[in-house]
Amino acid sequence: MPALASIYAVFCGVMVLESVHDHVKSREAAWYTALDAAADLTVLVLFIGYWASHLAQSIGWAAPCLFLASLSWTLCWLPREIKRVGKTLSAEDNQLYERLKGVIYGVIALLAVPGYWFGGMAAFGYYGHT
Repeated sequence: MPALASIYAVFCGVMVLESVHDHVKSREAAWYTALDAAADLTVLVLFIGYWASHLAQSIGWAAPCLFLASLSWTLCWLPREIKRVGKTLSAEDNQLYERLKGVIYGVIALLAVPGYWFGGMAAFGYYGHT
């Protein structure tokens, strides 16, 4: 696994932990927290599985199903999360958030692309090595 991919995997792992902490702190429902963490961990495992093909292969036929479920969850969750973030900010922070919303979402999307790209390739049987 390349060094940059390892750094990205650690970053994603930290973000999963931060997400769970944030959900617990804001008293989200347990099922919501669990599904969100499972979706994030699925993408992380499949991302790593691109280079460690035995990891993705051990999931077998369920890998594409889990990947698509994770992607669907994330796309369905996104509008709810966007509304929640706007409500939790102070008035001053909310003005800055509204002004830079496009940049913020662009950076978030760019950070998510490698996980879904390589995770999807691993889920559907394309690996970094044989």
